[in-house]
Amino acid sequence: MTTLVLHRGSLRANPYEHWLAGRDEKIVLLGSAEQLALFEEELPTTAPYLHAEALPDYDTSDRVAQRAAELIEEFGVTDLVACQEFDIERAAALRERYGLPGQRPDTALVYRDKWEMKQAAVRAGIKVADHALLRTAADLTAFAGRHGLPVVVKPRRGAGSIGLAVLRTEEELAAWLATAELNGPDGEPQWLAETFVEGSMCHIDGTVLDGRIATLWPSRYLYALANFRDRAGRVDIALDVTDPVARRLTEFGERLLDAFGGPEHFAFHI
Repeated sequence: MTTLVLHRGSLRANPYEHWLAGRDEKIVLLGSAEQLALFEEELPTTAPYLHAEALPDYDTSDRVAQRAAELIEEFGVTDLVACQEFDIERAAALRERYGLPGQRPDTALVYRDKWEMKQAAVRAGIKVADHALLRTAADLTAFAGRHGLPVVVKPRRGAGSIGLAVLRTEEELAAWLATAELNGPDGEPQWLAETFVEGSMCHIDGTVLDGRIATLWPSRYLYALANFRDRAGRVDIALDVTDPVARRLTEFGERLLDAFGGPEHFAFHI
């Protein structure tokens, strides 16, 4: 068995050699040169790694998918691991191309495209914040006119709150529109506007095995995710089993996964 790992982030925080231990697994790793430099880490060179390399412009370059395809063919890859949001659709396309198990493009879309994500939730009767695609500047000003400020703007296929902004005044809205590129090269809108929701931020993590939820538990962030100027402790805590919010979030997570679907086995972060 040979697993290709598409890697973004810290290698110390993602010990693939331990996670895949016990399966006589060989690992091929393709990672981000920028992230490797950021965490001051070196590529692994010892077993079970057969090969490891890093590419620049990892988040946006078409070369990453091209090189991944070459590595799949060169090393006879049988499985593909992708733990980061930027890799979900990239990995799904490669799995479909080479007949590898796991998430495919048809089920990956709803986990990456925030517009499709919200539409799927709405169809399932799950309440979401009011939102709109931004094709023109007028779409944003009209949205703010209907719902008031502040307004949240975020990339449709973003990750990690990168690019997200909370526009609290008319001046901030105008300044954001002055620099934003609302549509991509294909003419598709790249940005989403949402109403701002007061409250604490929570997340739900778990796994699905054989098409059924195996683990699922909610936690609360103790910091503001989109506040990149605050470099204090970025921690979160698992909610207590007796916390009524934990029960609400567990039910919410179950409904959302039922609406989104997916492959037989996968991990999730809501």
